[in-house]
Amino acid sequence: MYNSNMEFKKRRFIEICNNNFGIGSIHIELNVNCMALIPSIEDMHYEVEKFIRKIKVHYSDFMYIATITKLGAGNFRCNMLCNPDISENDLNLWNNGNAHKDKINSFDVLDEFIEVLVSGMQSNSYMRSKNLRIIKEMY
Repeated sequence: MYNSNMEFKKRRFIEICNNNFGIGSIHIELNVNCMALIPSIEDMHYEVEKFIRKIKVHYSDFMYIATITKLGAGNFRCNMLCNPDISENDLNLWNNGNAHKDKINSFDVLDEFIEVLVSGMQSNSYMRSKNLRIIKEMY
C-alpha cells in the first residue's frame, strides 16, 4: 500500500512540475551547515517556510515546489523549483547555511532536475505553493 501511494505521489509531483515550470524557471538549493541548527525534518520545513515567506514579500507571484532531503552527515538540503527568478540578495535571506540558484535553460535540464527532486522525495518531505496549476480530474 505504501509503495503504490508513494508512486502516485511521485507521478502527481512530476505532473505538477511539468504543468508549472519550464525553461527560465529557477532551481534553488538550500543547505544547512550544521546539524545542530536544524535537528529534524519538521524544523527544516519550518525554516524553509520562513524563507519562502520572506521571498514572497518581494515577489507576490512566487511559485515553488520543493523537496527536503536528509544527507548522510545528518544535515538537510532543500531543492526547490520556482518562478520567477529571485535576486542573489534574496538568497541571503536563507540564514542557515549556503544557498545557490541556477536557471533552467533546457527541457533536458528541467527533466534531470525533476528527477533529483523526485529521488529526494519522502512522504513528508515535500512542499508546494498554493498557486500552482493542478489538473483536478486526474487526481
